[in-house]
Amino acid sequence: MKIARPRVGPQGYQLISAVRVTSLEKEQQTVEDSTEKPRGSIPRKPRGRPFQPGNPGRPPGSKNKATRLVQQLVEGQAEALTRKALEMAQAGDVACLRLLLNIVSPARKSQTIDIDIPPVKSAKDVPALIKAIWCAVRDGRVTPEEATALGLLLERSIQAFEAEELRRQVEALEQLEDVTP
Repeated sequence: MKIARPRVGPQGYQLISAVRVTSLEKEQQTVEDSTEKPRGSIPRKPRGRPFQPGNPGRPPGSKNKATRLVQQLVEGQAEALTRKALEMAQAGDVACLRLLLNIVSPARKSQTIDIDIPPVKSAKDVPALIKAIWCAVRDGRVTPEEATALGLLLERSIQAFEAEELRRQVEALEQLEDVTP
């Protein structure tokens, strides 16, 4: 085995001469390499507590300095800025038009669903409700996304019915234990 000897290159860089490694040394190197951390990982210290004990941090609802400064600057000029945005939108500025339309009529995140469904009083009533939802999707009165939301609601209802049934069964078993000696 040769030992690597450092030497200085023409521009002052340290060069290492080639090293001949035996197969046993290669196996040892692969074992050592597999236990090492990946090259790019930097050891990090644990963060610990973000505040000193007794310091609750920023109060809820408090605003950033930059936000407060912008609000102070705009506070007296809100009406003039709104007029200017309206003028620009009327002049054909698409960005201002989009901004104003989003403020006037924002995109609805959810809406009420108007379908006729049978009353649900037990888990036995759920299949009829599923059929009504499928018919509403087929007829186009309900979107598939709305049907999915209704399905989640049905799933929670079934879980509630099952939990109630289990509670009744446990109470019945407890009453039988109390009666039998």
